[in-house]
Amino acid sequence: MKKRIPITIVNLLLIQTILFAGIQKEPSASDPNTIQTWIDSADYYQSVDPQKALSFYRKIIRYDRDFGAQRFNAEYQLARDFFYTYNNLDSTLKYADMAMKTARAVNDSVKVARIYNLLGTVKLQSGNLEKSLKLLKQAEGIFLKENDLEALAVVYMNLGSVYSTQSKFSDAVDYYNKSRKLYVQLGDKNGEIACLSNLVMIYIQFRQYGIAYKYQQEVYDFYKNSDFIPGILTASTNLGAVHFYLENYDSALVYFNEVLNMSKETGNRYLYSNVLNNIAETHLKQGNLEEAREKAQKSYTLCIEEKDIYCQASALKNLGMIAQKVGDTEKALDYLKQSLPLAEDAHAVMELRDIYSALSGIYKQHGNYQAALEMYEAYINLNESLHEEEVLFRMEELQHEFERQKSRMEILEKTSAVRRAKQIRNMLIVIVAFMIIITIILAVINRMRRNYLKTLQHKNQVIEKEHALVVRHQDHLSLINKILRHDLANNNTAVMSAVKLYKRQKDEEFLDAIIQKAKSSLELIERMKQLEKITASSGTLKPVNIPEIMKRVRLKYPALEWHIQGQGTAFADEALLSVIDNLIENSVTHGEATRIDISIQAIRIHDQPFVEIRVADNGSGISDTIKNRVFDEEFSFGPRARTGLGLYIVKKNIERYQGQIEVEDNSPSGTVMILKIPECPPDNRSVNP
Repeated sequence: MKKRIPITIVNLLLIQTILFAGIQKEPSASDPNTIQTWIDSADYYQSVDPQKALSFYRKIIRYDRDFGAQRFNAEYQLARDFFYTYNNLDSTLKYADMAMKTARAVNDSVKVARIYNLLGTVKLQSGNLEKSLKLLKQAEGIFLKENDLEALAVVYMNLGSVYSTQSKFSDAVDYYNKSRKLYVQLGDKNGEIACLSNLVMIYIQFRQYGIAYKYQQEVYDFYKNSDFIPGILTASTNLGAVHFYLENYDSALVYFNEVLNMSKETGNRYLYSNVLNNIAETHLKQGNLEEAREKAQKSYTLCIEEKDIYCQASALKNLGMIAQKVGDTEKALDYLKQSLPLAEDAHAVMELRDIYSALSGIYKQHGNYQAALEMYEAYINLNESLHEEEVLFRMEELQHEFERQKSRMEILEKTSAVRRAKQIRNMLIVIVAFMIIITIILAVINRMRRNYLKTLQHKNQVIEKEHALVVRHQDHLSLINKILRHDLANNNTAVMSAVKLYKRQKDEEFLDAIIQKAKSSLELIERMKQLEKITASSGTLKPVNIPEIMKRVRLKYPALEWHIQGQGTAFADEALLSVIDNLIENSVTHGEATRIDISIQAIRIHDQPFVEIRVADNGSGISDTIKNRVFDEEFSFGPRARTGLGLYIVKKNIERYQGQIEVEDNSPSGTVMILKIPECPPDNRSVNP
């Protein structure tokens, strides 16, 4: 679910302060003091037509050459408007720089602090958190010195947003509570509600859904009867999120759909795309996969337009989870791999946890145990980090709660301050000691659990590798046996035919054919012997030069017209020669081909390098009715059918290389066999399949 609400809340607060200020009367054009008339006009249009207000602020800047208070206020207001109303960073920085020069010219530290606060908010919005923190800390120091409580409340809330974005949640809660306390003291309900909204997001992060629901319900009750649309939208979205985490999915959908309709009516595309993704994830939880897929796809498209990488990462994650649910692991893997870097860039911790978990399962299902282990380790590390942060956060919450209780007790029991203070100190020692013991116990448990998981993972990895090695050996030996039976049977058939013909015609050409087939059988046995050695050495694949394989096969069929073009090196072994030989023999024997065209080229599949080999003949072709069966074991067809193992062996070899094989019609006649085998760059070493 979307977590990056706090920054939005800060902006809403600063804007709504203007909106709740009320509308002033338009000044008379006959006022004697021209500059005061411009100031009054700017104040009036600020809440009615901000665009017109800009022109009056510019007039004030041009008129006031003495760097006075009016000039600073105009420059400062222009900087604010270009940031909060028009999101124009260049103009914001331009007028903020002018305002800073004016503030320093009059040596007014409070005005300087106001610019620090504005620039800190700009840096926060643009993601420069270190610079934002530095500027806001400078503003905090000045406002503390000047005891400017209203300005301090705003700075504290912005500092809370910085720490929240940095995942320093304890510091964030501390500053949000400081800001909230000041707003309560000032009687500013809007500011207090904004602080509660930010606290809700953190309590959701640490699964304290009861507190989050209590605070968010207060926020929602405040905004629901107001005219402030951004506040209503944000409050409804967050309340829907709380219901989602409480697994009240029907209630969550009610709030999300309400926000979806309102954001569409108001043209808020940013919120519309995010809430659409929230609805998709809710449907996913309910098992409504088609509805979830439709909403997630639409959300992803809108998030791209809005350049919202967090929303893009979340939508892609949801699409991946949906594809995984329906069993389309290839598509799920594609979506999740796209989502991973976006989630990392956006610091989307909760999304990353789901992505790591899903990727680990898919890689394991595909047999890529190394990648599965890496994803699982990332998932475990992230979970441990979140768990440690949660424990620390809850401990510090206990500490903060204790301090608040302590403060209330001191106020209520002034007459017995000494006795109460002693009791509180003792209680504090006990609580701190208890927390220290709990921390030590949790640390020991975590360490034991990590060690156990590492040992278990190592043992599982060893077992899986040994099992995979045995399975590969069995498959390789079975494949060698089938190749020998199939190719030797073909050669023996040819020898028997040549013997019969020789007996009838006494033509020595048939004797030559017999010798040639005998030599071919011996060569086959020798190749299978070499392949058996390869199998015994863990089935290692190696770089194989494809044109060299073609030249060796070509020598066996001198009567054919050959055309070979392209270069390529694939991860394969000596069995690739048998693969190509089987394809050519099928073309000649079954298709009566007289011409072979071979093209070799590099391609990419799912961003991985492959070599594509297209073997085309001009024979009679393969009927559409049997195309999807030609690679089945022992399938044969036609008057010249034999064992039915040739293309099956071809397919098994290609699959052993982690490749693909397809068949299609050639034009104007014949067949094209398309092999796609992982490419081996020149500098690569041998790898295990």
